[in-house]
Amino acid sequence: MAVVTTDPPAQPVATGSWPGFVGTYQLLADGWTFHVALRDGVLYGGRDPEKLKRFIPLTPDAFILEGTLIFVAGDDHVATRIVDFWKFGPLVWTRVTR
Repeated sequence: MAVVTTDPPAQPVATGSWPGFVGTYQLLADGWTFHVALRDGVLYGGRDPEKLKRFIPLTPDAFILEGTLIFVAGDDHVATRIVDFWKFGPLVWTRVTR
């Protein structure tokens, strides 16, 4: 028996907070960077700003992109970090630029 995994379908979600997710995030003080961009109302992300991939929205602040990413934002709807859930545990990306 084989298991074939596929990404879940994009869900219709509110997108008003998405501009507050745009920016650069980093693992640790000197770790990898992760870039988030908003293009024509669609969020994209990835480590290489030239090869960003489209997020699959599950909720207004949770997405699939090789893992499950949840944006953590304050009352101003500006994200301070991304919690990136992987099989072996979460990674926390902290915002370094807007």
